[in-house]
Amino acid sequence: MNGQQFLWRYSYPGFNDGYSYQTLVIPVGVTTLLDVTSSDVEHGWWVPQLGGTIDALPGYINKGWIRADKPGTYEGASTVISGTNYASMTTRVVALPPAK
Repeated sequence: MNGQQFLWRYSYPGFNDGYSYQTLVIPVGVTTLLDVTSSDVEHGWWVPQLGGTIDALPGYINKGWIRADKPGTYEGASTVISGTNYASMTTRVVALPPAK
């Protein structure tokens, strides 16, 4: 994932190089490994129901993991003030059964 003022971009390697903005889709019951970086300034990715904050830093790839054991939508936000619009830097994780 890549933090950019003022959004999150999620890449899906191995899936036709697909990507999405603001919403990350993960399989339920599977530990999802995350490579987290930033293309501009420091950001903090946080979805409270899925764990602690993961820092996104320019020029550095931080590693993290999340796991959702129930299907659903999990809301999150940036935890680092990264400019005047950082409050709009929200995120959503949608956990679906692996077959979907």
